[in-house]
Amino acid sequence: MLEEILLGAVQGLLEWVPISSEGIITIISNNFLNTSLINSVQLSLFLHLGTLLSVLVYYKNEFAEMIRKPLSNLTLFIIITTIFSGISGLFSYFFLENVSENIGFYSNVLISIFLLITAYAQLKTRKKTGFIKEPLLKHAIIIGLVQGFSALPGISRSGITIATMLLLNYDKNESFKLSFLLSVPAVMLANIFLKANGFTILP
Repeated sequence: MLEEILLGAVQGLLEWVPISSEGIITIISNNFLNTSLINSVQLSLFLHLGTLLSVLVYYKNEFAEMIRKPLSNLTLFIIITTIFSGISGLFSYFFLENVSENIGFYSNVLISIFLLITAYAQLKTRKKTGFIKEPLLKHAIIIGLVQGFSALPGISRSGITIATMLLLNYDKNESFKLSFLLSVPAVMLANIFLKANGFTILP
């Protein structure tokens, strides 16, 4: 249980910055806690529930507005984005599940590559900001697909979605806000999927 508490602290510290907390947690648990790649990823996804609660509190007004207006542009944007996140997220998860037992040390190499991809995307967009201050439904598919690939450890969900929105000419503050709003249904559904497949935090 102590290990889970320490990993939860790492998750809490890294989630609000565009670094892959999942990648760091997977490296720690895979190399020092003798946990398989897929189990490390599952644990990381579970730990994101803490982030979900903090996002719900921080953006409570936005979520209350979506409940009051279920057909608003923002609500529809998040629904469509979440659907396509599920498609690419499941693809990423099953890929990890298939390679988990045989990848061994090379999991560190794979995670490092994904970390570099995230870093490159952020580097290319670090000085960029756009003019779009409301989510556009035509962008929901691409943003959703990109978010789903953050199931791969090393791909920062916030980093890659913010970079994508900046490339699509979204305002930087709007990109940040939308990225965290999108995290709530993604994390919720990911954990429902894990639970349905028998994941438990207890030994």
